[in-house]
Amino acid sequence: MSSSPAETASGPAWFVDALADAGATRDVQVKGARVEYRVWGPESAPTVVLVHGGAAHGGWWDHVAPLLASDRRVAAIDLTGHGSSDSRSHYDFFTWSDEIVAVGDAESGGARFDVIGHSMGGVAALTTALLRGERLGGTVAIDPPDWLVAEGGLAARRVLLPPRRFHASRDLVESRFQARPVDPARLRYVERRVAERSVRRTDDGWTWRFDHAVTLHDSFPDELWGRRLGPTVLVMAERSLMSVDQVDELSSRLGGVPVVTIADSGHHVMLDQPLALTACLQEVLAGWVEGPVGEAVASSPCADVT
Repeated sequence: MSSSPAETASGPAWFVDALADAGATRDVQVKGARVEYRVWGPESAPTVVLVHGGAAHGGWWDHVAPLLASDRRVAAIDLTGHGSSDSRSHYDFFTWSDEIVAVGDAESGGARFDVIGHSMGGVAALTTALLRGERLGGTVAIDPPDWLVAEGGLAARRVLLPPRRFHASRDLVESRFQARPVDPARLRYVERRVAERSVRRTDDGWTWRFDHAVTLHDSFPDELWGRRLGPTVLVMAERSLMSVDQVDELSSRLGGVPVVTIADSGHHVMLDQPLALTACLQEVLAGWVEGPVGEAVASSPCADVT
């Protein structure tokens, strides 16, 4: 059977259909800064906040959020320093956690909400779970960065990026976009969409939609290790930034939380295996159980729970 024009030009039908629902743009004020986010799904449904990685933005969830929103209120945040939110003079996980809670509270009407974070956003999600766990129903951290448990922590990674470059055209700057590390499973139509949402025009030309200073953010607050943790799952890429030993160490530090792996995926799982990731997240969110600290379930679409 031949593909439709939309499938050949812009990606498969599911992807085109997901992007057709752009959500609604909203914002909150947190510590003097405007925090923008977009929402999908019924207003009265349980709320989940999606948190992007470092130097990314809420648009990385454009093709995933609508798929999660059939029975949930889904909010994709731009953390300060990213996307369309304000910048700050200093970035830390306590403040980003405050932003996540502000968005969750705004959309949940004060009820508990779930948080899903990728990479640096996974660290922000875990910070929120350990710091403000009474506000959360459950937490998913997707392939957190290796510096979270690596010897020496973040110190070696806190490097200011080279001076910002400006380009003469949108096409030129978009052509230079490439999420790293590159992975053989990468879906080019997804990466192209993310590239389109990752640029902005200024008086000096076209450039990226993040503050270079976010690369100097503080490390994870070590004083939070050992705190009580509610239902939590680590969703790891098969070709994760973390070694197997580091994943085991992180799970142990979090009280032995379950770990699931998305097959044939690199660090940027939503660019490599978006449907497998979505199915996994749907199963995890539907499977939270009441019980001891860290107890949660995730079943078949997430592969094996280790």
